[in-house]
Amino acid sequence: MPWLVADGWVANYQKELSELPLVLVTSEWVKETYKRDGTDVKNFEVAHIGFDPQHRHPIKKSDPQIKTMMDMLSIKDDDVVILTAGGDVTSKGAQEIFKALKLIQGELKAKGISWKYICKLWGGESADSHYDDEQALIAELGEDSDRIVYAEGPMSYEFMNVLLNTCDIYAAPSRLEGFGMIQVEAQACGKPVISIDHMGPKETIIQGVTGFLAPVADTVELDEEWVYKDMGFEEDYKVIFDKPKTFAYRADVNSLAESLLKLMTDKDLREKMGKAAAEYALAKFEYHIIAKQITKLLKERYKLK
Repeated sequence: MPWLVADGWVANYQKELSELPLVLVTSEWVKETYKRDGTDVKNFEVAHIGFDPQHRHPIKKSDPQIKTMMDMLSIKDDDVVILTAGGDVTSKGAQEIFKALKLIQGELKAKGISWKYICKLWGGESADSHYDDEQALIAELGEDSDRIVYAEGPMSYEFMNVLLNTCDIYAAPSRLEGFGMIQVEAQACGKPVISIDHMGPKETIIQGVTGFLAPVADTVELDEEWVYKDMGFEEDYKVIFDKPKTFAYRADVNSLAESLLKLMTDKDLREKMGKAAAEYALAKFEYHIIAKQITKLLKERYKLK
């Protein structure tokens, strides 16, 4: 039984997928993507991904692990810490966050808000391809550019729990996100999340309660795309779409700036939303709950006792 996500378009195997008795997908948006690209989704069911609370849970800022992480990343005690993490950070919306910080840096300075933005990335070809554009945006922050901290390389599951708990705000207005596991994990750690009001995040974050969702400002549309033999085709050739396909989204920078300013200048609001986020994640996405939902679905679909 496949459990599918989407990160582009469904180029092939629509017939085989349509004939499966049951397919799980990680969000309604993923289901709509398969439908858009010619798959019959009558047997597709949404099943969100669960987290393990033993490994994703709030840790007090007084914990020595947090202090060690702060020292490692040059974070001061009074810094409001924003975090974005991924294979690369641009796909998670970091460029939009850089632009939003530029819009509010004067107000933050006037209010005496000290801050750090941690960009945790695994690195590799995708990260390298975005590096120059990221650095150009960081340079526009002028004297605040040293508030951006890049941490590159692989990380353990345990390390990530500490890192999530070190931040005050998790920011990921992703350009393409079929579910958004790390947004859920950040909420599980008691952090308000700033994301985009579309795709997976729309189904995992409660607007104004556990985080803020910025509207979509722009999309990337493609009229054509290549297909290749390793995708199941007899030869490589270019497909011309009947109508353009949306391949990526951009969150509204002004909305992101407004949300950042609210959270960065109001500790009580961060704590209130963080508490709500942890409770919501535990009630909705804890992995035993997800397992029960899938088990119930299987029993009903296959008439099992």
